[in-house]
Amino acid sequence: MIAWLGGVALVVGGWLGSADGPGAIPTGVTRVEEDWELVVGVPDPTNSGPQITTVMSPMIQAPWIQMTFNLNYRDDPFAGGGMQIRLWSDKQVIAQKSVSAQQIATANETIGWTQAISLNSGILTLEVKNGNSTTWGTFGGSALRLQVATSLPNLDGYQVSESVANSGCGYQSNRVRLMRLKEVRYYVGNELVVRDDQPKVLLANAE
Repeated sequence: MIAWLGGVALVVGGWLGSADGPGAIPTGVTRVEEDWELVVGVPDPTNSGPQITTVMSPMIQAPWIQMTFNLNYRDDPFAGGGMQIRLWSDKQVIAQKSVSAQQIATANETIGWTQAISLNSGILTLEVKNGNSTTWGTFGGSALRLQVATSLPNLDGYQVSESVANSGCGYQSNRVRLMRLKEVRYYVGNELVVRDDQPKVLLANAE
């Protein structure tokens, strides 16, 4: 699905700060990938808990584009279980995809996935891929991929700190043993130029 976003602000220049320090991230970035890990303690399938949302964006200033990934619930209207990817423009949802209705029901389940944004010939692709879990098996790819046309020249406006600050468990966080962003990779063209392998822990509860 492709939509047009008019008047998207151009973000040009160097990195504004990251776990690796200013200047560590190159300019001209065309793809960013984030590896996520969620370890569930004792889930609550009766009440669709826990409910996870992650956020990823190629820019941090208005007007902005944003991807949200809902895990173990879907929104608008609310439904428990499954997964949902949503594409936002200026705080409005312009596209979304949902898959499955299965709810997390396995204690101590580990769920991993990669979410990515990429830019190619004026098309911005936002997706979840390489997912692996007990509940859903493998997931991601075209079923959780959205595209939008944009005038952004690169993805230099991406900041991992924004992903971390805006992601988390919105419901029954006590049922999450661990939620972390394990690794971030930056590409220019098809070349991997920077790998940030310092895990960012969003939530950790004792067993």
